[in-house]
Amino acid sequence: MLNRSFQSIRWKGRLADDPKLVMGQRGKFVLNFTLFVPTSQGKDAPASCVAFDKEAKEIFENGKKGGLVEVDAEFIQITKTEKETGKVSYENKFLILKVLGVFEKSIK
Repeated sequence: MLNRSFQSIRWKGRLADDPKLVMGQRGKFVLNFTLFVPTSQGKDAPASCVAFDKEAKEIFENGKKGGLVEVDAEFIQITKTEKETGKVSYENKFLILKVLGVFEKSIK
């Protein structure tokens, strides 16, 4: 289950790793990745992100570890229920709504 907060944000961040694209269960491209984004304390913090289809392919085809990505995203919370135990857990992520740019490592 997906809980959407509709709080959107525009970010520039660096990819933590080379992106790995997978085909989801419903036939859509899925890209789970981490962006290091600047904070008000002057340090970069990791942000867990997910992109689908067009946005996922664009980041996968043009992104590299350390490369700069600019996106519009919204905060989401994914609810997971373990089948065997019924235990509920939550995963916080940022859903990529639009890719504004994927740049080489050297671009600042």
